Amino acid sequence: MTGMEPICCEIMLHCMIRYLAGGSYHDVRATVFISKPSFYRLVWHTIDCINSCQALDVKLPGIDELNCVREGFKRISADGIMNGCVGALDGYLLRITAPSFAGCQNVAAYFSGHYCTYGVNVQAMCDADCRFLFFALAAPGKTNDVVALRKTSLSAWLESLPPRFFVASDCAYSITEHLVAPYSGLQRFSEWCDKFNFFLLQLRIRIEMAFG
Repeated sequence: MTGMEPICCEIMLHCMIRYLAGGSYHDVRATVFISKPSFYRLVWHTIDCINSCQALDVKLPGIDELNCVREGFKRISADGIMNGCVGALDGYLLRITAPSFAGCQNVAAYFSGHYCTYGVNVQAMCDADCRFLFFALAAPGKTNDVVALRKTSLSAWLESLPPRFFVASDCAYSITEHLVAPYSGLQRFSEWCDKFNFFLLQLRIRIEMAFG
């Protein structure tokens, strides 16, 4: 390229992905010949376009869409053994700088002892293709996933699921009729419990993949 051609959508998308992956304009300017101001202008323009695209909206599946989501998880389950999963759920600590006392009443609530950093608890659920169906800044970083989930609209959605539909989670959550977690403790050493954990992990790992 000479730097005189129009900037195409592929280059705009390349700039955005490289920036979100931790890169800078130095990584792309040698190949696409754009200035630093143009690079950041393209990045944010592309992000705005994606956010305004209704086809890419993050939304929970309705009753009529559950079967489609279920088939996606059944497809990735070995021999289709796990049938009925409509989401993979997990919590994520989004790191932040320490909030000021003027900005919040309880600064300590944002400090996670497990990760030794300040943050907020994000609850997220995705489908079998790692596409987010739900996410929310649920609670301060010190909050465990069970409590954080109850603070979101996802909790009510889970309770409204029809029979035989469930969401795959990890041991940080409490098991309910529609929220399934792996066996832990001494139970996990049982042959049947170990097999169950294996098949459940095939589904639950999708949210880990979505987080990247």
